Amino acid sequence: MEILKSLRVLTDRIEKIEKEVQKIDGIKEGLSNLSTRVQTNEETIVEIQDRNRKVEESVEKMGQIVHTIVDKYSANAEEISQIKDRMETIGEDNGTFSNIAIKELKADMLDLKCRSMSDNLVFSGFQNVYFVGDFNARTGSEDDFIFVPDSESHVVDIENIQINAVCNLDQYDFSRKRNSRDKNKNRFGNQLLEFCKGNNFFIMNGRTLGDIDGKFTCRNSSVVDYCLCSAELIQNFTDFKVLDFSSLYSDVHSPIEISLKTNRSRSQHQM
Repeated sequence: MEILKSLRVLTDRIEKIEKEVQKIDGIKEGLSNLSTRVQTNEETIVEIQDRNRKVEESVEKMGQIVHTIVDKYSANAEEISQIKDRMETIGEDNGTFSNIAIKELKADMLDLKCRSMSDNLVFSGFQNVYFVGDFNARTGSEDDFIFVPDSESHVVDIENIQINAVCNLDQYDFSRKRNSRDKNKNRFGNQLLEFCKGNNFFIMNGRTLGDIDGKFTCRNSSVVDYCLCSAELIQNFTDFKVLDFSSLYSDVHSPIEISLKTNRSRSQHQM
């Protein structure tokens, strides 16, 4: 009897040991699955960081293009102004304009205007365009368009001014007044505003229901990341949002989400 009792006890212990071994095997399998998931997540993070790096490089190049265009526009505008001053000086010195000199100056002015227009993205045929990214520009909430009421158009010299199609904002229910939590401006901000005024682009930050107050986009202290939308593309623009900061996307910048409607469906892009 004692032997049978000992055998039963031994059998019970063996069964318990087998159950514990099964638990250990289950834990090992769980750890293996967890390790696989961690490895997959690490690969995903690396992929996201690589994509983000490529996006930042593209945005940086686009910003350089915009600054180059603005610089060329400013330089040409300055030369045009100097030519006008020379024309006025000729008139004051001679009493009447010298036909030959004036023709030469007008030819120079026309050449500069044509060069300015060729540098203008809209004139080059790129009408349905939007730019998204870090422009290092702080614009406050200053207007990005020039509006001259019909009642005042006869007293304003608008020969060399590109008047924005600001009525497009009204037509598609976007506010003319742009809100921004960032109240400061810098040199790049002034250049960006001039670019918008001269090329029929609108800053979409602070103009949509998704960004009604113009949220900060960098370090929760400034707005330097923008979406610039051409006047022609406004009709397809539906929303703009500044998403919560994530270190997966950037070290200091918050992701930006824009929504566009197409003939087929509504599309969303994040940057």
